Amino acid sequence: MGTELTRRGHTVRLAAPRGQQRLCEQAFAGTGVGLLPAPELAPSATRLKYPCTYPDLLHDCGYASPGNVSAAVGGWLRLFDSYAPDLLIADHSPTSLLASRLRSHATLATGTGFACPPDFSPQPSLRAEIPQPHWGEVVEQKVLEAMNWAMDQHRAPPLSRVTEIFATLDARPLLTFKAIDHYADWRAQEASPPDYWQPFGTLPGAPCDWPRGPRIAPNSPRVFVYLRDPSTETPLLRGLAYKRIATVCYSARMSEAEREQFAGSSVLISPSLMVLAPLLEGCTVAVLHGGHGFVSLLMLAGVPMVLVPKSLEQRVTAEKICQLGVGLQAQEGDLNGLGAALEQLLEDGSYRDRSAALSGALGGQDERAALHEFVDAAEGTLAAR
Repeated sequence: MGTELTRRGHTVRLAAPRGQQRLCEQAFAGTGVGLLPAPELAPSATRLKYPCTYPDLLHDCGYASPGNVSAAVGGWLRLFDSYAPDLLIADHSPTSLLASRLRSHATLATGTGFACPPDFSPQPSLRAEIPQPHWGEVVEQKVLEAMNWAMDQHRAPPLSRVTEIFATLDARPLLTFKAIDHYADWRAQEASPPDYWQPFGTLPGAPCDWPRGPRIAPNSPRVFVYLRDPSTETPLLRGLAYKRIATVCYSARMSEAEREQFAGSSVLISPSLMVLAPLLEGCTVAVLHGGHGFVSLLMLAGVPMVLVPKSLEQRVTAEKICQLGVGLQAQEGDLNGLGAALEQLLEDGSYRDRSAALSGALGGQDERAALHEFVDAAEGTLAAR
C-alpha cells in the first residue's frame, strides 16, 4: 500500500516499532517509503489469564496504566506535529487513533476486523467458553479511565466508550471477508457498519514446486505446512515423510542440520518465502496456525485447512473456518488430534467441495487490482476532507 501511494505521488512515512525497523527497511528498500519510530506502549505488568474482549486485549497491551497511555499519546502527537500528515492509515494502532482526536488530519483504520471492533459497550467476549467474563465490565471501565486520563492530560474531551476511537474515523475499510470477520455477528448493532475488502499484501518469494519422483507415494495428496512451533512442526513432517506424502514446508526457523534429516524424503523444506499461487493450485490440504493473511489466500484458492491456533485472534478465525466446513481445528500440542484432523481432511472430499464452493462465492480478484481499489478508496478519503 505504501509503495503504491508513493508511486502515485504521495509522500509516505511508515511508523513502525523499533524492533521491526530493520525488517521494514528491507521490505521498503528503494520504494521511497520513509520510516519513523512509532511511539511504544509497554505491556501491562499484570495481565489477564484469559483475555476475552477488545478492552481486555488493550488492558494487557499497556492500557492498564493511565500514565503510560498518556505518554504514548504524547509521543504520537509529537510525531504528528513533526510530520504533519494529511491522512493517517492505522492498522491495529489504537493509541495513534486516540492521539488523532487531538489533531485535524483524516483517519482511516483498517485491518482484519479483530483490531477494529464494533462501537458499543460492553464489548462482547470472543471466547465461546467464557461468554460473559465476570471481569469484563470492570476491565473495560479501567481501560476507558486510562484513555480519558490521557485525554485530560492533553486537554481533550473524554470518550464515552473505549471503542469510540472507531466512531469518529473518516473511513474503516476492513481487509477481510465477512465470513471470517471476528465481529461479524455484532456489526449489525452499528449505525454504519464497515465495508469489506479483499485482503492483499502477499510477500514476494522464490519459485517452488511440489516434490516428485519415486520418493512420493503413488497418488499422493499434497500438503503445505507453515507452523512456527518446532514441537509440532517436526513430528508432523516426520509423519508425512514416513507416509511418503508430497509436502512443502516453509520454515525460516529450522536450521540447515534440521532440514538435512528430510533430505531425499517426500518433504521439501524452504527457509525462504515462496511464490504461493502455483503451489496452492495443486495443494490438497494446508496446515497452519491461522494467520489471517494465509487463511485468506487458502479461502480464495479453495484449499481446506487444519488450523493450530496460538493466539485468540487465530482461535476465533479457526472457529469461523470450522463453521464454514472448510477446515478443522487442532489444539496446540495435541499431535494425535492434529494427525486425526489432517487424515480426515485428506480422506473426506466434502471439505474440498465446500472449499471450492467458497472460493467461487468469494470471487477473488487479482491482488494488484485489489490493492489499487483500496488505494483509490484511501485517496477518496483524503479528497473528501
